[in-house]
Amino acid sequence: MAYAEVIPLLTKKTIDRFNKYIKKTDSCWLWTGRKFTAGYGMFEIYDLNLGKKRKTTSHRISWMIKNGTIKRNLFVCHSCDNPPCVNPTHLFVGTQSMNLQDAIAKGRFQNIARGRQLIGEKNNRTKLTIDDVTAIKVLNSRGMSSLMISQIFNVSENCIRRIVSGHSWKYHAAS
Repeated sequence: MAYAEVIPLLTKKTIDRFNKYIKKTDSCWLWTGRKFTAGYGMFEIYDLNLGKKRKTTSHRISWMIKNGTIKRNLFVCHSCDNPPCVNPTHLFVGTQSMNLQDAIAKGRFQNIARGRQLIGEKNNRTKLTIDDVTAIKVLNSRGMSSLMISQIFNVSENCIRRIVSGHSWKYHAAS
C-alpha cells in the first residue's frame, strides 16, 4: 500500500503518554523510552493511513505534535546531532540528501564512500571514549597484552588489536 503521509492519531491521551518519556534539560529534551538500535527514540502510535499501530521515531512525533503531518519521503533531522533529543526547536524537516549533507558538513562520517559510519564517541554504539583509546595505546606501548587490556576495558581482544594497529579509531592520534 503506497501512501504519501504518516498520519498519526495524536489525541491528548497519546500526547500525554509521549510526554511521560521526556527528560528536559537546558537544551535537549531527552527521550527516556524505548530506542531503536541507532539511539533514536521509538514510539508506537496509531497510523490513520495504515489503520493500525506502528513504531516510528520519537523525534518525528515531537515535530508532528508541534507542526503537523510530514510527507513520508521527508526526514526529521536534528540540528543538535543528539539522537535521543525530541526538542522540537532542535528539529528540522529535510530530504535524505539534506540530512546526509548536514552529517558530512558536521564531520559525522568517517568516510562517505564507506557509507553512514559515525566515528569515535559520536557513534552511540561505542563502548570506548577517546580517553580510553589513549589509555589502551599507552598500556600497549608499555608491553601489556591485548588480552589483559581487553579485560580491563570489557571489549574484545580483536577490538584492542584494531585500535593498536590503527585499523579503528585511526583518526585518534597516539598520545
